[in-house]
Amino acid sequence: MKFPASFFENHYRISPALLKKVHAYSNSQEAIDQYLFDCPFTHPSLSIYMNGERKDESAYFESYFESKTQSKRINVARLKNLLEEGASLIFNRMNAHSLPMAKICHDLQLDIQEKLHAHGYFSQKDQESLGFHWDTNDVFAVQLIGRKRWIIKKPTIEIPLPSQINGAEDKSPEDIYLDVVTEPGDVLYLPGGWWHTALPLHQPTFHLAIGVQTKKTMHFLDWIMKAKMPDLLECRTDADIFKNNKEKYTDQILQTLRSHLLDERLFVQFNQSFDSPAQHSGVLAFMSFALCVF
Repeated sequence: MKFPASFFENHYRISPALLKKVHAYSNSQEAIDQYLFDCPFTHPSLSIYMNGERKDESAYFESYFESKTQSKRINVARLKNLLEEGASLIFNRMNAHSLPMAKICHDLQLDIQEKLHAHGYFSQKDQESLGFHWDTNDVFAVQLIGRKRWIIKKPTIEIPLPSQINGAEDKSPEDIYLDVVTEPGDVLYLPGGWWHTALPLHQPTFHLAIGVQTKKTMHFLDWIMKAKMPDLLECRTDADIFKNNKEKYTDQILQTLRSHLLDERLFVQFNQSFDSPAQHSGVLAFMSFALCVF
């Protein structure tokens, strides 16, 4: 991918941006067949949404026995009917199943140096799949097949943490911040917390939603609390004893915590302990090996 410098200066981790024709992943019929062939039509990798609601898996999976073992498989007729009715297929963790998808994630990792995961979204009618929602992580939506309309609204929770998922009672703002259409070659960037919905345009459309698992200050705090603070006697003391010596113990705990937070060496250790992106994709690791060998 080729992102302009202005994207990182003006938008990355700040605001949404539509980046036109920044990737050259093929949208030939052969490539389309490969994209969809690699999609994991298996349980639990596949889920189906329609009009903002997840369909029960019994609507498209069926049970069968093979060598006296019960398994699940796609019921093709039911799946076809759901697609005709406007359902969207969501393929989870495609970077762990598909070499082309792993390659796309790898290219993005070269630019942003963060852990990634990727889900694929396919539909062919004009109904939105998830409705208005926001993600806790940043998302790069890579359009591979067809076109899709995106409506984006400002966040109601800025820079949300993974634990702060939006619930059914949460309502999106009235004002629209951005209303754009993505085409093959385009990438739409959405920082975490920004409300959005994607609408197919009555044609086959497939995009890869790449989630960016950025390191947050809370992650650093959590790492310190687990890796370093147990060394402090006051942190290991019985809670009842702490209760009777709050001022003394609190001063010592805060002083030690402040020292750890300001220690550059600890921040380096934290970064090293935060899992390497490539460790989370067997396909990506194999691809790196294959590129070296062949």
